[in-house]
Amino acid sequence: MGVLATLRACSGRLGVVVEESRRGTGLGRQIMADTLRTAWDAGCHKAMLMTGSRNPATHGFYRACGFSPDIKTAYLARPAALPARSAS
Repeated sequence: MGVLATLRACSGRLGVVVEESRRGTGLGRQIMADTLRTAWDAGCHKAMLMTGSRNPATHGFYRACGFSPDIKTAYLARPAALPARSAS
């Protein structure tokens, strides 16, 4: 299919992946527009997006979809590395 999109109520998560061969066709923009419309219709008052991408084109896509990078700051915490278990 080439597309994965999920939405869980207002406090949910959205994951979108568009197959590389379908990028640039407007599919991702349509998915984002439909998903945001669904969120607004459900009474959500904001949508937040986090990405690990450093690709300027990816960030341009998010801005074109209505997301602003200068309103919130996100931080990520990960658990400390666990010591290796001994084989006993």
